[in-house]
Amino acid sequence: MKYFYSILILTLLLGCSEDDNNEVFESHNQGADCKSCHSTFGAAGTIYTSLGASTASSSTVAANNSAKLTFADGSVLSMNVAKGSGNIYTTSTIAQTFTVSIINENGSVVKSSSTHALSSTKCNTCHTSTGVNGAPGRIINN
Repeated sequence: MKYFYSILILTLLLGCSEDDNNEVFESHNQGADCKSCHSTFGAAGTIYTSLGASTASSSTVAANNSAKLTFADGSVLSMNVAKGSGNIYTTSTIAQTFTVSIINENGSVVKSSSTHALSSTKCNTCHTSTGVNGAPGRIINN
């Protein structure tokens, strides 16, 4: 019985984490193609603090920032925020061209993009530290 309670207490302690308003940086392949592992994602990427950031750290990713997609028909989709990592994603199917608005931790839109094609849902494949296929560099929050 002692063994059972020890495992239970350990499980509870390991399951504890900081709340949403106090998230900490967690490394989770920032800058990589999210959809190569997460095939159910409709779109995904990483928000950084610098256009040319080459690595992810607590000072280069924009933790607690978000994004919303505005589609050609005017509908809007808010993307999910991965805890403390700067990563954003949606599991919704992307079926129209869209623009992206980056939203800071205070809820203000701080950056907006040009129109993206349907093939542009693997955000980090174009938004690299140097930019590819017309992207200026990383997705940034300023």
